[in-house]
Amino acid sequence: MEQIIVRHPDGTTALLTSRARKSGVTKAEQSITLLGADTVAITVKSATPLTFHLGDQIDVYGKTYTLNQLPGIKKTGNRNFEYTLTFEGVQSVSYTHLRAHETDQ
Repeated sequence: MEQIIVRHPDGTTALLTSRARKSGVTKAEQSITLLGADTVAITVKSATPLTFHLGDQIDVYGKTYTLNQLPGIKKTGNRNFEYTLTFEGVQSVSYTHLRAHETDQ
């Protein structure tokens, strides 16, 4: 997989794999279901705290995915952080809004 660049809503960018921050992607997995979820789940380990924002975006597999929920964060040691990020594609976001609209009626 190529280097994943996170675009923050303020226009700044950050690399998930960085020697300076001693961070790296340990797992990245795409999940697509018919008429349902289109997500990319990424696990990142880092020696320093990382900052993620709702609305962060990545471009992978030829699509744009958006971070619509805060990441899971685990401190596994004095200088070890593990982040679990779930980025959603347009199909997933549309399906979520459709399901929410159906339950309102």
